[in-house]
Amino acid sequence: MTIRFASSLLTLTMMLLLTACDQESASDPAAGSGEQAHQQSSSTTEPAAEATSNIAEADQPCTLTMGYDLWAPYHFEAPDGTVMGIEIDLIRALLADQNCTIEFVRADWVNLLEMIKRGEIDVVPGATAVAGREEYAWFSVPYRQELFEVFVRAGTTLSSRNIVELAASNIKIGLTDGYFYGKLVDLAQQQHPDAFIYSSIAESSMLKLIDGNVGLIVEDPYVVNMIVHQKAWDDEIDRAGIVVANTPVSYMFSKLTTSGEELLDFNIKLAEFLAGQDDDGILANYLGDL
Repeated sequence: MTIRFASSLLTLTMMLLLTACDQESASDPAAGSGEQAHQQSSSTTEPAAEATSNIAEADQPCTLTMGYDLWAPYHFEAPDGTVMGIEIDLIRALLADQNCTIEFVRADWVNLLEMIKRGEIDVVPGATAVAGREEYAWFSVPYRQELFEVFVRAGTTLSSRNIVELAASNIKIGLTDGYFYGKLVDLAQQQHPDAFIYSSIAESSMLKLIDGNVGLIVEDPYVVNMIVHQKAWDDEIDRAGIVVANTPVSYMFSKLTTSGEELLDFNIKLAEFLAGQDDDGILANYLGDL
């Protein structure tokens, strides 16, 4: 990866430099080994032997290879193969004034992590700094919140705003199988496992809600909004106004292709982008009037 951003924010630069140094001192930038073979993509970069500081001058273009999986509306493909979604719009807007070439590589999440480890892609969006990832990845400053909220059938009033109390009542709660919905839902699942009904995809969970097979569902509001409008369910489902998880997410960069100095440059640009609220309009486009 080659990125260079210009900035005159001296105080912010010093703060982010300390952050980058803390990340670098936590582990070897070249550390990290694959846990399983990755799925070969049609477009990948050559893995670097070690982290580099080959940073372009301000007037030179940048290059970035971003991995994504199919999870609408965050990243998905149009019928003609064009990559679209919230994360795609955000990274393009962020780098719009940098003369930056962005290549997108599709794989499932497990393989994307392997590709980050191997240096075959530069970055994936929407990541959290869970234990072990610091061995092979840098993390940007958080740039958005990942939400899970409660949704009900239109006109429904709930007896409580506490998901654990709701699980203890006679109500059935719909979840999408395989998701981690945060500590509150996890606690409710442990204490009241019979209250939960699982679906393979969010759309099926929403259909169970409309049909009355569950009394509420927990889901990402952006995912719900997209499905509601695709299926014309606008009058069927209401947002209950109960947030059960609100997690900050970051960009995760490969230490094999990204230096600490490049991370600093990216963080400065990202902080300026967020301070200008340039992300608000993009997010609003995908939430609509839900």
